[in-house]
Amino acid sequence: MNNVTVLYQGSTSPEKIGSQAGEVKRDWWDNNKQILNNIEKSYKKPNTIFDPTKQIASML
Repeated sequence: MNNVTVLYQGSTSPEKIGSQAGEVKRDWWDNNKQILNNIEKSYKKPNTIFDPTKQIASML
């Protein structure tokens, strides 16, 4: 195999909180919380490579 194509679904709109609350939480709260934590840690340890978010890691 020489090539692999990965298609990403965009984040669920926050407007869908009523009908797809779980998806909105995963897309916005869970994912962004981990990214923010990594950004905060990077100030203490510049040039550190952090683990991917759970959503990205699940696809690897």
